[in-house]
Amino acid sequence: MSSQDDIEMDKDSILLFGITACALGLSLFIFWGPKLSRRGSYNSKLIGLQNLGLTCFLNSLLQALAACPSLLDWLEPCQGNGYVSSSLYTILRVLCYERQPDDGTEAVISPEDLIYGLRRKNYWSSLQEQDPHELFLHLISAVEEEEQKAKPQRSNSLLDALDLDDRTVKNGRDPEEQCQGDAPQVISRSIQQPLSSSRLVSPFRGYLASQLCCLRCGQKSAVVYDKFDTLSLALPAQSLHSTYGLGRLLSDFVRAELVDGFSCDGCSAEHGPSQASKAIKIGKLPKCLCFHICRTVIDSGGYIYKRENTVVFPEHLSMTEYTHTSHMINEKKKLKLKGGDAEMGAAVRNGSLVDENSIAAALNNNFSLPVMKGPIYQLKAVVEHRGTVESGHFVTYRRGPLEHGDSSPTDTHHQSRWYYTSDNIVKKSSLNEVLTASAYLLFYEKTVFPAL
Repeated sequence: MSSQDDIEMDKDSILLFGITACALGLSLFIFWGPKLSRRGSYNSKLIGLQNLGLTCFLNSLLQALAACPSLLDWLEPCQGNGYVSSSLYTILRVLCYERQPDDGTEAVISPEDLIYGLRRKNYWSSLQEQDPHELFLHLISAVEEEEQKAKPQRSNSLLDALDLDDRTVKNGRDPEEQCQGDAPQVISRSIQQPLSSSRLVSPFRGYLASQLCCLRCGQKSAVVYDKFDTLSLALPAQSLHSTYGLGRLLSDFVRAELVDGFSCDGCSAEHGPSQASKAIKIGKLPKCLCFHICRTVIDSGGYIYKRENTVVFPEHLSMTEYTHTSHMINEKKKLKLKGGDAEMGAAVRNGSLVDENSIAAALNNNFSLPVMKGPIYQLKAVVEHRGTVESGHFVTYRRGPLEHGDSSPTDTHHQSRWYYTSDNIVKKSSLNEVLTASAYLLFYEKTVFPAL
């Protein structure tokens, strides 16, 4: 055999040895190297989500929604309606689960099934920005669309469309209005997509109530109801570093605004258009509240930037003072304070205003007002954006998990714990850390427990 053949055999041997060594190294890496799909960075009992490439906005939203039991209750009977409903319910159910040692449960799962379902409906491609608020609205719309196709019946009445139960409306009256004995305002609204009375309504579905009041003659228009799934709260146009409370933002949201050119049925025929005050209140509170803090603004020069103002928010929130019913009751109290039932009736007819000094005087004379009790909402999750408008990352602080072994999903011990989640990274957090987060989305849910 020639030396040339020996050299060729040596080359083949070296090549075979190299391939074998690479294969062995790859095998060792697979078996002993990091397993990102199965291990969270902090080995938490709460399950994390794999980032499939700029999907932190999806992962942060899913972790937040998994902390809302009412949403799971709504999705459970809807999961057979379509792919989005099914995949969303499945992944949220997993995120509600607390892993036990050596139970074989993966520490990190992939949201690829949900992404596939959204792409099938062109929702994913229609997302102009990687924004969890926009995605949340798309998810609710997708589930409702699948529900509508599965149950195509339509409502025959406005009250069915508003989903107002017997407690809320009886013979066309709100319960508080029945106690006062006054005729209710006419409900006026054109529902574009009325819901069937047999169709389940999203726990985030509420209704805003708006009403115009002529500033010239005092006549009021009918109350108009508009549905909402989230409440977008604007930051005041003041200092970029000021601190605001959530109550301040809500008060600004429901503050009356002036409307020019109002055609009043009472006086415009004789005197022409007038100015009106437009009051917007919450007409029907949902089971779950999603607050969207509008941090992205555009200045006069067209420059887009993010506001970093601190927004202080509570663990427990009362929404009574922002409701239309509370507004009506307060107006009636002021009228009664002004001079009794007879004068109240005259004031209602002529639209006169109440002097705040007379109210204060009446209160100082030990005038007793009934204590109003309203629903209390408990904080469930906070979505935070870290970074600038051009780039950044979404993380979530969430309560939970909701399930632990054989314990009840409403076990307050486990729900009192807080977690920080950032894609596959999950670690324990504290309420103090949560309440200092720079909130972009806030999720609250009605609770039977009183505020602490």
